[in-house]
Amino acid sequence: MALEIPNVFHAACAVNGLGAASFVINVGCATVTRAGVGDYTLTIANPIGTTEALALAVIGSGLTGVINLLTLSTTQVRVRTFDLAGAALDTVWGLVVFKVA
Repeated sequence: MALEIPNVFHAACAVNGLGAASFVINVGCATVTRAGVGDYTLTIANPIGTTEALALAVIGSGLTGVINLLTLSTTQVRVRTFDLAGAALDTVWGLVVFKVA
């Protein structure tokens, strides 16, 4: 009997947040905008219920910092990035969204 894993992947992206935000890798994300230093809004192409989504985010490989996510709607996530002292930081980051319900 084979192990079956449901298709839970919803969207993923890697973002170059240095200056004007832009996608480095994009699967299922519509837009990314930068509101200020370390402050981004990511729009996902297909809505997903806030109670059925799991979003994981990371600072770019080899870089240091802290990342914070806030769900704004069924299609938008606010991403904030900070240095280790807590100051807002423009950096490279990535996000993956899974459907868990």
